[in-house]
Amino acid sequence: MKTCILHIGGPKTGSTALQDTFREAAPELLRSHGILYPTIYKQHTPFWFAHMPQFQTNTIASRRDLVHVRRDGGSFHEAVLRDYARLLDETPASTVVFSAEAMMRVRDSEQVTRLAAFLRPRFDAIRVVGYVRPPIEWVSSMAQQLIKAGRTFDEIRSLMRQRDRGAGGIRIDYRMWVEAYSDAFGPENVLIRDGRRGQLVGGDVVEDFVSVGLDARADALGLENRNANESLSGEGAHLLEHVNRHRSVRLGGPARRKRRANRLIGHMRRTGRGTRFVLDGIDLAAWARPFGEQLAWLSDRTDGRIDFRPTITDAPDVPAPRIDDVDRDMVLALNDALAEGERLRAQANERQAWQAFLRGAQDDPLPLLRALAQLDDGRVTLDRARRLMDRGHPECALQVLDLILNPTGDPVGAALQRKARRLRQEAEAAADA
Repeated sequence: MKTCILHIGGPKTGSTALQDTFREAAPELLRSHGILYPTIYKQHTPFWFAHMPQFQTNTIASRRDLVHVRRDGGSFHEAVLRDYARLLDETPASTVVFSAEAMMRVRDSEQVTRLAAFLRPRFDAIRVVGYVRPPIEWVSSMAQQLIKAGRTFDEIRSLMRQRDRGAGGIRIDYRMWVEAYSDAFGPENVLIRDGRRGQLVGGDVVEDFVSVGLDARADALGLENRNANESLSGEGAHLLEHVNRHRSVRLGGPARRKRRANRLIGHMRRTGRGTRFVLDGIDLAAWARPFGEQLAWLSDRTDGRIDFRPTITDAPDVPAPRIDDVDRDMVLALNDALAEGERLRAQANERQAWQAFLRGAQDDPLPLLRALAQLDDGRVTLDRARRLMDRGHPECALQVLDLILNPTGDPVGAALQRKARRLRQEAEAAADA
């Protein structure tokens, strides 16, 4: 009997730790237990997006380093599904595990229907496991993530007041994904888990998922828990938000921004202070109250096993931590030092990748593309594209230009975009010649 287990998140429930744990586990050890955790791509998100024809294929291909499918929009879906179809058809494993919290962000039921149509012929049984948290607890954790990504408290409060997902607001919709997966795979195959630490088997999402999804113990499978996205204390969150307001941590693209935030977190942790973080300046209970209907539905759907309604009657009352000017000045100086160090490292890495590509030491431009994306300097990127054209590499130039025209970091200026579009026309003509 061949079984597929879909772990679909949700956000801020330990998904990253679970994915890191499975990905870094020795594949042969999992294989000895008849388990496959696919690693043909670094993450399983492309597998989910491949069932969304309307998605911006060039953007997601750029983010996931799928260089070979950047240019032809339709080929993204075909290439990813072809890779996974071959893997699933050939694997001798009796259990295949997929994990992507993006799978819980269901736009319409057709996405899940297409996913089911792909999986059903290949498996005898398919089970879905999703984790949920109470609204106030969840939004506090989401606020921390946004602070690490460079947001300010004012920006986060603005997002919380937007309940329309299309407007980029922070909202909760348990019902949409539960009903979509229940319709596609059967309600008996959709397991909703309470993501609060005290409700998890062993107090840990990895142990809980292995227990309920694989009917095993993590240590028996050789899984070593990889904790990720470590929480900030109240002081740490306020210090990092202070940096966000007074220094642009958006310089350098998402990956570098996250690393710098993580380094700052390490320094803040060593201060030895640790009050609980709660987003202030907004009535959390009032924000969560409109989700009461969703919470009532969730309670009914789980036969009362998960009832978050008591958690929204009263928001936690935790005063904002007091931080003196010395600490503020210190963390700004520390951030500036880290930013300058990362800028210099990114420049060195880009120069090294460029020289290696010119020497022919690399078979494809992927290392150069990664180095340019890390540097996140539109002028340097445009210059490299021009030089690639001059050296007779129009295909590579197109891939480099895609970093400017489909940016995953901060958008470049209009003048640079116009120059990049003109150069792309030249490159496309040269590539087709």
